[in-house]
Formats: sequence, C-alpha cells, structure tokens
Amino acid sequence: MTVTKIHVLLGRQGIVVPYRTLIRFASDRCGYRRTTTVRIVDGDPGAEYQIDFGHLGMLDDGETGKRRKVFAVLIPDNMKPVVTQAYTLNPRLSRGW
Repeated sequence: MTVTKIHVLLGRQGIVVPYRTLIRFASDRCGYRRTTTVRIVDGDPGAEYQIDFGHLGMLDDGETGKRRKVFAVLIPDNMKPVVTQAYTLNPRLSRGW
C-alpha cells in the first residue's frame, strides 16, 4: 500500500496527519524509500522523431551538408490519425502509414 493511499484512508476516518509526517514515519518504522527516477540513455541525435511532441527543428544531414526535417525513425505512439485500430500484435495503420 502506498503512503498516499494511507493518507487518504486516514483522512476518511477523520485522522488528519500531514503527508510529510507519514513519509517520515514510514521511513523510520517501515524502511520506506521513495522511488528514484530511472534514467534512460537518449539515442543518437536525429535518430528518432517522436510525433506526439511535434516538430523539433532542423538537423544537418552530415553526408550532403543539407539541413533536413525527416528523421530515420518515427514513433507514432498509437495516435488516432495513424493507428485506426489498436491491436497488441497487429495494429491497423491508416493509409498514409
């Protein structure tokens, strides 16, 4: 059970305890530790373009010296205009994809 859930359940019973106090109690008595953020290594610059974040800018091609907007990998993130029917193993993509 999370400390947040305990805070809510105590509040329902009329027991008002500051959230930070619950954190200290859980740390001292139960060995509670907050989860840390897991860092993920970014890919190479220009290797992927996540559509849901929009246009990120121009990159130098490297081979031709021209600036480009098209990236090698597109990650559509199951957007409705791209995926018409979402299935775990075989999603149906719209005609443009």
